[in-house]
Amino acid sequence: MKTISLLKTISHLIDISFGGVITIIIILALIQMTIKTRGKINIAKTPCHNQLSRKNQFWQESHRGRWTYKLIPELTEWADCEHKTVDYHMTQFLTDHGCFRGCLFRFVDTAQCLYCTDAVETAEHFLLHCSRFVEERAQLVALAGSPLSPSGLVAAMMAVKIVWDGAHVIIVTMMKRVRKDELANRNYR
Repeated sequence: MKTISLLKTISHLIDISFGGVITIIIILALIQMTIKTRGKINIAKTPCHNQLSRKNQFWQESHRGRWTYKLIPELTEWADCEHKTVDYHMTQFLTDHGCFRGCLFRFVDTAQCLYCTDAVETAEHFLLHCSRFVEERAQLVALAGSPLSPSGLVAAMMAVKIVWDGAHVIIVTMMKRVRKDELANRNYR
């Protein structure tokens, strides 16, 4: 059985996509479909891929978790990837939560990146634009074998285990540096 623990602020859609669990919303929707079709749908015999398709529909229509949606537009591909490993730092990156000043803005004086004076520090800024991670971006491009984009990086990671493992190490290292820089900035003030 999978156990998932994420920040309460994370969209339940992200929660279900990371945990791979069937939510009560999907169960209720299936019950409603059964009632509407006068029992012609047997919930117990409904294949998991149909439930995943329903999740994917909710995922595509939702206005929440859009950074994660940019990274993982198709939940079926995410669910089928057997070599993915998601830990504390990777979850923060995938959800744009945690150590990013854009997320911490309610606790810190500004959401502005410590290194880029004209940008809000978000996971997207950190991955694609931040001046402190030029070298790491070059490593990710070389690893993925294509120009860096949110969906392209995660797709390359899901396609090949070696790419997942290498990108995971790079991203976790970057995340730890963001956290270290933020703590140093707090102690400096």
